[in-house]
Amino acid sequence: MAIVNGKECYFSNYVIFEKVCNNVYVLIHSYLNNIDIVNEDVAKSLTKIKAGNNVDKLDEETFNQLLQKGYLVDDIDKDRERFFKIADKLAQMKNKASSFIFIPSYDCNFSCPYCFEQELTRNKDNKPMSKETVYAIFKVIKKEKADGQYISLSMFGGEPLLKENITINEYIFNNAKKAKLKLDVITNGNDLEHYFKYIKDGVFSQFQITLDGGKEYHNKMKFTKDNKNTFDKILDNIASALSIPGKFSIAIRINTNKDNIDSLLTLKEAFETHGFLKDKRFYFYTKNVDECKCRKSKELSDVDIVHKIRFFDDNMKNMKTNSQFSHIISEFEEIFDTKKKIGRYKVKYCGANRNNQLIDPIGDVYSCLEEVGKKDRRVGFLDMQSSKIVDTPLRKEWRNRLVQNMKECSDCEYALMCGGGCGIAALKYRGSLNKSYCAEMKEIAKEAVYEIVKGLAV
Repeated sequence: MAIVNGKECYFSNYVIFEKVCNNVYVLIHSYLNNIDIVNEDVAKSLTKIKAGNNVDKLDEETFNQLLQKGYLVDDIDKDRERFFKIADKLAQMKNKASSFIFIPSYDCNFSCPYCFEQELTRNKDNKPMSKETVYAIFKVIKKEKADGQYISLSMFGGEPLLKENITINEYIFNNAKKAKLKLDVITNGNDLEHYFKYIKDGVFSQFQITLDGGKEYHNKMKFTKDNKNTFDKILDNIASALSIPGKFSIAIRINTNKDNIDSLLTLKEAFETHGFLKDKRFYFYTKNVDECKCRKSKELSDVDIVHKIRFFDDNMKNMKTNSQFSHIISEFEEIFDTKKKIGRYKVKYCGANRNNQLIDPIGDVYSCLEEVGKKDRRVGFLDMQSSKIVDTPLRKEWRNRLVQNMKECSDCEYALMCGGGCGIAALKYRGSLNKSYCAEMKEIAKEAVYEIVKGLAV
């Protein structure tokens, strides 16, 4: 607590307060959608208040505005209660969506060295999903749609779009069309030519395809099980897919580390040569590969990646090619938009602790992509007789991983942008799903704040 102009007040826990450049500071209230630029004199007073030190003279009009916009509060407990109320409302809103992710097979035609599913994809006893399993899943989907849930469909693997999977995949596609739903697919793109017919039929909404840098580096990291290069074929498949009219997109994920970052401009040139960048349905983004078993000596942080990459002359656009920065910048842009009553906030990090239903070929259900096939980590299983998903206790643990339920997050100014961080990383590095995993969230947010605000601080 501090005494300001003779009144008791506190600096709110939910305010981002950063220096942008000389004599220019930014205040962002992370749950009230307020953003203001203040000069160094006001910033010095706020720094004292934040530290609990008294300020005898602060311009009365400025002081009142700081109180009105929630940067300063007269009751810290009420401020926290207000945060919890908004967070609880957001949690309820997010529960109206369910994501069903089909794993038609654990088989894969690639041997990527960093794959976290290597044991699964090399299992000779793998069998594809049965039509009976698909039918039961769509009965669950039909019931959830009738209950008012927003349903999204995706495919994952192994490699979901293997040419060997066409029979079961076609059954999935036909049921999706009957349900008036389209599919997102995470695929390596190598067998995509066998699915052009279904692209023409409007089955898909998005493809996520991974390319690991320029041709030379990519072919060292992503090759078939019989040691064939894949770069040229994937690019040819992308080109052919984009020649098909339709409302779908192709997102290229570039797993980025110290070995391939210098080849990314070569990759961008390949995109330009093929004309991909002229198609609004095509985009690409970088992501560090800590979660994909990248060796620590080769690892780059997302902050490092943004500093090193110069796909564009404009740093803002450069940042938007990085998955971590993209969400944060969009969030800040919505704070600037006065028409928005609430920003793109989240109380959960990702679909894993919302309503993901990753259903594997035998009907086991998982929340996170990185946990598939680990039977002790399943959050449910498909009851074929009743066509219901029966939850295990782990489901509740995932769904209760909310920022308001984690002490470190519930008092953090970045909580509603971060969502508590990756649950799997928290489990791996901190021993529990119920703990936060901040990683570089604050550093990333500071960079995003600087890039957005610096243009206004002239």
